[in-house]
Amino acid sequence: VDLGTREVLGFEALARGPKDSFFEMPRAMFALSRRVGVAVDLDRLCRDTALRDWGQAAQVGKVFVNVLPSSLDDPAWLNGGVGALLQSASIEPTDVVIEVSERAADSEADRFAEVMERIKGQGFGVALDDVGTGYATLTTLEKVRPDYLKIDVSMVRDVHRNLIKQELLSSLVQIAHTIDASVIAEGVES
Repeated sequence: VDLGTREVLGFEALARGPKDSFFEMPRAMFALSRRVGVAVDLDRLCRDTALRDWGQAAQVGKVFVNVLPSSLDDPAWLNGGVGALLQSASIEPTDVVIEVSERAADSEADRFAEVMERIKGQGFGVALDDVGTGYATLTTLEKVRPDYLKIDVSMVRDVHRNLIKQELLSSLVQIAHTIDASVIAEGVES
């Protein structure tokens, strides 16, 4: 939600496993999928399901979809498979924002920036998620130049009581302005 206009910017698509099971939380699902070598397959299934559901729901605003960096090399991004899915769901690429955690983005900033540039070239927005958890470097922000910086809830919680968090957030907002990115604060409660 844009706090200035109170307009809905978009929604984040979240994956969950079967209710009341060990796999209900995505962390457990993806941990096992990595161990057995099917993380990209699970990520593709979650992405495709989120986009199909978004198209059927006819929501207002953008849909933010978490994607593993390793999934960005998925041929579906490069050969038009995602584009065909969007077309069948009546979704424009400009209505989709690909979110990648800063934890993963920082490991190979140059390669990651190159892949994200291809994704942006197809019309998708790009968000760097979990900003403020101590993983991203200024180099990653500078090279990737995401459209959105999603500030982690740990930085937002109790910010009104913590001068250090206030200064860090102020700096992140300034950096966002410099790279022409919007700032999204997760967990705003007051």
